[in-house]
Amino acid sequence: MENDIWNEISSFLNQLRCENINREGYIYFQELANIQLKKKMEKEKVNKLLDHISYEDREKLKQYGEILEEEAFVSEQRAYCQGYVDCIQLLAGLGLLKKSTDMEKIISEMKSN
Repeated sequence: MENDIWNEISSFLNQLRCENINREGYIYFQELANIQLKKKMEKEKVNKLLDHISYEDREKLKQYGEILEEEAFVSEQRAYCQGYVDCIQLLAGLGLLKKSTDMEKIISEMKSN
């Protein structure tokens, strides 16, 4: 049951985070735009190099790149969820949000996953 709750929360937060980049509260990082441009330029160079290596080595490198991208996404999702947990705990600590055992269970579940 707790995993189902966490999956629903995770899905909701992921939609909130990824879907609407034009919303008023969206934060823009110039550093991210810079690194994305740099990545695009370097990817073109890497693609040229990939043409000169064996198919097997090319597939290994592509698989490794996919793993790096997946790790970055999961790390970003964890940081995003951690921000929410921190906000919930801050609001509860200020007395603006009523503490409940359900909330504590969800936070505990998020920490253990």
